[in-house]
Amino acid sequence: RRLGHGSRQAWSAPPWPWPMVDVPPQREAPRPTGARCRLRAAAGKAGIQKALPPPAPAPGRVGAAMADVTFGFRPLEVPKDAKSHTPSLDAFEQQQRLMQWGLEQPLKVTKLQFVRAFKRGLADEFMQELFSCDAVREFLGAAGNHVESVDYEDRRCSVKNLEFFDRIAAEPQIVAPSGHIRRCMDEDVDGKVLSDEVQKVLIDPSSEHYDLYGEDERGEVIFRLLRLLCGGGAMAQTSESFPDYLDTLRKLYRDVVSVAKDRATAEIKVTTVAFEVRLTPSLTIILMQDPNPDLPNPNSKVKGLAGSVELFPAGAQPTHSLCLALVDPLRKHVTLLHMAHAPIW
Repeated sequence: RRLGHGSRQAWSAPPWPWPMVDVPPQREAPRPTGARCRLRAAAGKAGIQKALPPPAPAPGRVGAAMADVTFGFRPLEVPKDAKSHTPSLDAFEQQQRLMQWGLEQPLKVTKLQFVRAFKRGLADEFMQELFSCDAVREFLGAAGNHVESVDYEDRRCSVKNLEFFDRIAAEPQIVAPSGHIRRCMDEDVDGKVLSDEVQKVLIDPSSEHYDLYGEDERGEVIFRLLRLLCGGGAMAQTSESFPDYLDTLRKLYRDVVSVAKDRATAEIKVTTVAFEVRLTPSLTIILMQDPNPDLPNPNSKVKGLAGSVELFPAGAQPTHSLCLALVDPLRKHVTLLHMAHAPIW
């Protein structure tokens, strides 16, 4: 949304030109009748086993059979005529903003493809294998280590337009009618200095406007991304324009989140399933087993035979760091977004 000068009503949420994917309505498969029934019966009498459905697995063997199937992650190539997996941010203006906010280098995005159908019941196996594949470990700087477990939580991903942030823009004590962000006294929150009212409403629980959004809304992926952009990196210089943040957010969100059109209802739905990898108090989010405990590993904190590899640098704070796995079940793609915030002094 863009703010007009002197009028709060000049806002209008622009359409988000996502590539659409039609979701066919669920229909019950018709029963075989007539000639199809006679053909199937004839095939059975002739002893042609291939014409019959495979036998059901024996009880207790389902888990063992599924354990043999992998998701087969492999990196996706960067789109043509693009420099990265976030082509909407490749423009000079967007790169200048990311540099100003201290996010040009810390914010990293990669995409992978998988071959097995994703189901929420297999989320543990999915995350385990995702962070175990070589491409992801190299992307996160943890190559050469075996992943033992991944600590993550589900994140909501249902917002489809920027009207979600009208509550911030409607508060004159936070954003002026012209779109200018109100400044405030500097305040340190978890190792980061907050200097404007938008940062405070997004990050500081003691802010008088913090209750504009409930905890469930703060768990939305789009909220986490705006919080990341407004918070910035260690050397961030905040923007004075709230529409600048929303413009970059719109482009980033469009690049990492997928939508589809339901044929039955013609409704646009967000199809992305989101997970956030948690940063525990020990500053380690993935527990590792050193492949060769006899050799020193500078990237590992060895505790006997078991060690750990930090995906966030020492001193990184959970409040300002982010690691998201965004799954597109229809295209069988997963987007990994990683940003580590560590104070430089």
